[in-house]
Amino acid sequence: MYSRSLIHQIETLSEQASIEAGTSYETYLQLFSESFDKCVKRKTRDAFRLAFEYGYVPKKER
Repeated sequence: MYSRSLIHQIETLSEQASIEAGTSYETYLQLFSESFDKCVKRKTRDAFRLAFEYGYVPKKER
């Protein structure tokens, strides 16, 4: 089970990336992934699992 604060943080990053990307899904993926890398301090297994559900792409695959 994911913590509420983790869910809220990732949802907020996702919403912000979606707004900034407009209609471009590729831009959304890039913005969300970069924001996740920069803003999420404790990158636990759960954090990555949840981020992958929102489209996170690891640095080595970008």
